[in-house]
Amino acid sequence: MGKDGMNLKLTKRLVWRLPVLMAEHRIRTATELKRRLEALGYEITSVHVARLVHDRPQRISSDLLDAIVTIFDCTANEILAVEMVNPDEEGGESMDQKAAESVPRVGKADRKREGKPKPKATRANLPEGVSLENITGPKLRAIPNPYKKDR
Repeated sequence: MGKDGMNLKLTKRLVWRLPVLMAEHRIRTATELKRRLEALGYEITSVHVARLVHDRPQRISSDLLDAIVTIFDCTANEILAVEMVNPDEEGGESMDQKAAESVPRVGKADRKREGKPKPKATRANLPEGVSLENITGPKLRAIPNPYKKDR
């Protein structure tokens, strides 16, 4: 019930669009987003970033919102979009939500790789000042097992 004793129904809802913006800007992981936030001087834990990426936050600080707006070069309206809720439905789901649910999900095994395969990093195609070890990590060697007998 509303303040005046009237039944009010939810007609609009905020939609957290961070995953969409990440996809548009080719930021594939929460770790990459964390690195960009820290590069701007915003300290954040990996757990907090993962929650931001996967769920709509209940609260968000203005400093974090400033950093996200800077990273994606957008406005707060593009991060928190307003979606109309279908008032005729009991669950209050929007038409976009129902349409998204009707699309069958395709697993990774079912997808075919489109386009050309990604080229492997070699010393020849790296930018100047970047070493192959910085991209692939250090070379590892097996530690000999003193208890294993050679045959």
